[in-house]
Amino acid sequence: MNALKQFVSFIPKDERIKLFVNFYREYGFSSREVAKILGINIRRVYFYLPNKKRKIRNYPNDEITYLILKNFLEKNPKKAFIYLRDIYNRFNKLRTTIILKEVHHEINKLYDIML
Repeated sequence: MNALKQFVSFIPKDERIKLFVNFYREYGFSSREVAKILGINIRRVYFYLPNKKRKIRNYPNDEITYLILKNFLEKNPKKAFIYLRDIYNRFNKLRTTIILKEVHHEINKLYDIML
């Protein structure tokens, strides 16, 4: 699970909210049960949920996100795996794009030098 803790630190805020909403839905929209499982106050659960204006008042930190993901893996491993795979693929795509842009820039420099 140590790898999972490290992975959680790379999850963006908007994805953390999506994960929390999926976790909340998985536990039948029960704020009391979700708060009990995560060891947080019920009020904090409502801070993580989007309000009527789609505004989010707070985002889960690394520790809470880790607990969400760990419990989500226990409750519904298939959905959790799909979520993790999607995040992993998007992260790799971003990393590849950044690396290729740097390589492309270096190749342009070499081409200019050769001329």
